[in-house]
Amino acid sequence: MENYNWIVQVLLAVFFTMPGLTKIKTAKEVLVARGNMPPNGSISFIRFLGVFEILGVLAMIVPIWLKELQPVTALAATGFSAVMVAALAVHYKKKEFKKLPILILALVLSVFVAINNF
Repeated sequence: MENYNWIVQVLLAVFFTMPGLTKIKTAKEVLVARGNMPPNGSISFIRFLGVFEILGVLAMIVPIWLKELQPVTALAATGFSAVMVAALAVHYKKKEFKKLPILILALVLSVFVAINNF
């Protein structure tokens, strides 16, 4: 089961890398134009989420080699689960139903990693 856990951790790391980097690097105007944030929304909150997604990515990968950091992976996976629940709510409200299956999959994988690392 441990090998499967590592595989899922790497999949989650890959999944969260792009959105994390996008939240950190993309200009507010572009995020607003894409509908990823409201015009009067705080870019600081978006940047905060992006930084924590990248930290979560590191928390998925580093403990593969440094076993003593496994509790950090459990916390990161729990955080990813919370982010996915929020993302599901946001995308459902925006009627972006095509995105829901991948978000549900990411939620299930995040819960799997959290349970296996606690």
